Amino acid sequence: MVNARVWCLAELRTRLTPTFTSDKIKYMFGLIKECAEEYQQVLLKSVQSGEPFDAKDYSVNYTVEVISSTAFGLKTHSITSDTEFKKMSRRIFQLNFTRTLKFVIRDWFPFLARFLPLKFFDEQITDFFFKTVRETVAYRKQNQFSRNDFLQILMNLNEMSTKSHEGGTQKEEELGTYENNRRSPCCHPPLPPSI
Repeated sequence: MVNARVWCLAELRTRLTPTFTSDKIKYMFGLIKECAEEYQQVLLKSVQSGEPFDAKDYSVNYTVEVISSTAFGLKTHSITSDTEFKKMSRRIFQLNFTRTLKFVIRDWFPFLARFLPLKFFDEQITDFFFKTVRETVAYRKQNQFSRNDFLQILMNLNEMSTKSHEGGTQKEEELGTYENNRRSPCCHPPLPPSI
């Protein structure tokens, strides 16, 4: 199991390292700028209204919008409206006793954490984000839509990897399904089969 885990991490690092070059990240600047302009408009309206507002909440909304735009390839309008994406994003950071205990076990007792099936996020949250990615990828493939974001970089990487694979194509059975990969020996969450 340890060898599979090390191999999986090395393979993942080798495949993902080119996606974090400064040139690739520069492509996303336009998306971040769009989010900042929307954020600026919302702040100006709030200041001009003269009513008090929660700056932390606005900043969280801006951060969620940037992440949804650059990483997931979605324009969620989280700055101006209460979306499902924003609700799920907030749930990721909500701590309770059980989650805190899991983090303590993972950080202070890593030998014990290897033998316990610790899940840090609700299945509802992970299912939501996997479904979002699968639907976005399917939409882009169906409509031949491309965007300068991280999801597009991963799609291009997967396409190149699939083409270079033996025989030129990779069957979905070889890629596995989400359900089969959920219990992968790797410590990273598996990519949905459509990516």
